[in-house]
Amino acid sequence: MKAFERDHKVKYLGYFDGFTQYIPLSVTVAGMTEIVDLLSNPGQNSDQIKNAIYELWLTTKHEKLSEDDRTNLLAIYFTKLKMYPPQSVAFVLRDFGDTSHFFPSWAEIKIVLDQHSGWRNQLIRCLRAVATQGTSK
Repeated sequence: MKAFERDHKVKYLGYFDGFTQYIPLSVTVAGMTEIVDLLSNPGQNSDQIKNAIYELWLTTKHEKLSEDDRTNLLAIYFTKLKMYPPQSVAFVLRDFGDTSHFFPSWAEIKIVLDQHSGWRNQLIRCLRAVATQGTSK
């Protein structure tokens, strides 16, 4: 592996998403830190997330709640969903709306979202590890 890294001017990043991943040596620690920040704070498009959760609420059956309880429930879901990329949230919630009769629990949504965007968390961990190694030399 060291010969491959030397020949291709890359550094081992980690094994995730089914493949061994490398990062070019030209990527700086500052660049890796910026990427980690962008990946770690995906909730840039809150309207897309709000629309997706509201559409799911309208297209599935759910227990009857007071307006305050419904607002609080959707606010809790929204807060948790902001931790995921908006495109993943929209895709997963649309799929739930198309395939589920009932409004899903947070646990059900989280399982699917984690499967859908798990590579992102692995990438973040690997970039942090490589960036940390780069600063300790």
